[in-house]
Amino acid sequence: MDYDSDELRSLHGSDDDEGCSNPTFNLDHDFSKPIKLRLGLNFLSVEVFRKALVQHSVENGYDFYYSHNGRDRVIAHCYNRCKCEWNKKRSKLGKCVCGIKNPCKYRVHARNLIEEIFKITRLHLKHNCVMSTYNRKVGSEYLTQKYIEFWRNNTDWKLQKFQKHVLQELGVHVTYMRCWLARSRAKLMIHAFVVCDNIERPPPIFKRFYICLKACKEGFITGCRPILGVDECHLRGVYPGMCLVAVGIDGNNNIFPVAWDVVEVENRDNWTWFLELLANDIGKVEGEGLTVMSDRQKGLIDALSTVVPKANIRFCARHIWANLKLRFSGQLYKDTFWAVARALTRADFSKEMEGMKFLSRDAWSFLNDIPPRHWSRHAFDYSCKSNLLLNNVCEVFNAALKDAKDKPILTQLEWMRKYVMQRICQKREGAKSYEGRVMPYVEKYLEWAKDESRFAHFMQSDEHEFEVELRGEQVVVNLKDRSCGCNHWNLTSLP
Repeated sequence: MDYDSDELRSLHGSDDDEGCSNPTFNLDHDFSKPIKLRLGLNFLSVEVFRKALVQHSVENGYDFYYSHNGRDRVIAHCYNRCKCEWNKKRSKLGKCVCGIKNPCKYRVHARNLIEEIFKITRLHLKHNCVMSTYNRKVGSEYLTQKYIEFWRNNTDWKLQKFQKHVLQELGVHVTYMRCWLARSRAKLMIHAFVVCDNIERPPPIFKRFYICLKACKEGFITGCRPILGVDECHLRGVYPGMCLVAVGIDGNNNIFPVAWDVVEVENRDNWTWFLELLANDIGKVEGEGLTVMSDRQKGLIDALSTVVPKANIRFCARHIWANLKLRFSGQLYKDTFWAVARALTRADFSKEMEGMKFLSRDAWSFLNDIPPRHWSRHAFDYSCKSNLLLNNVCEVFNAALKDAKDKPILTQLEWMRKYVMQRICQKREGAKSYEGRVMPYVEKYLEWAKDESRFAHFMQSDEHEFEVELRGEQVVVNLKDRSCGCNHWNLTSLP
């Protein structure tokens, strides 16, 4: 017999306990608090109702099954309703035919009445069966949602210990496999962003996976120049796809991996997704003050202009030359092109471009169509303090991933995590044992500059300004403004 409203109030408290006469549960509701089911209770959707039903069953130590589970109507019965055999194909009991005298009458009936609001219309909460520590509705998804913060703070806990913790807190025995799946789900939620298709119609299909480790993020922000190389590499074997990477440069001019992303194909949407997460992680939401080096891949240019419109964009000079030499090959074209790319002043750039125009007007037109700020040093922005022309940082990192490219997705990502972890550890230990004032690369460069300065002749113009002549070239150096006419100091802050 179903309970009426007065009986339910006596069993589960008055309306005042909920804070209002008829609350509506939604996805943001705190289901860690006791759930009090009663007639007329509203739920924002059928998903919220199911979640509340599972939580109620856990709190009261009973399992249940759905005799009807649709978008417009849900009917739940006690899992131990009677002694009839289960229909294994439909995974539920049919109409009771065992003739048991006192079957369990637990039943909850809810309907979709107004828009998507689900309301409990019939209710009988009393059980005639014995409480059980087994609840089939407590799956890996439920455990992950409930214990996500637990796994965040106890990542080294053993699964057997977690099983005991769940049994003590919820009074529910869960299998080892469910605990393992819950921990795997939690790790994905804590450490990475994953996008899948067909979530509502299993099995889900892997789509893309983004990783930016905390050590990489903080290391780039605090210890690297604001320049990133972005590139892609093909995954081999039976697990095809693409790996998108973002690599910085550390204080010793070595590569510093920042983030990577495994996607099914290289296109504008995947590049946009990757860059949005990356820009948010490094604190450059619109790219202001950031320089990005790329090979002008498919969809990347559009994604950069959309996600980081304020960033300075550079194109890999080797990639531009590879396109140019398809039509204009030969050592003379090659030497002239690289002289144009390496030109540090506007005058040198114009002179070398005239040389290219003399060789071929079509080759000159090809280069002239690409804005110089993207590929010639004289037009680079000074903020990142780098005169980098090539996207070698990404090429080096991609080469290091050679052994991981043919592995399954999770194995591949675990290999990459260990590689980056070991690399960071090695660099840290090396820095501890180094006794120089600056990094070895910078010290070596300064030694070269000191030796080269022996051939320089200078004349003082005023208190802070000098005219310097070196190997037939004359430039003006202003010590007060910290500027040099050769433009190299402005680009790199190295003499």
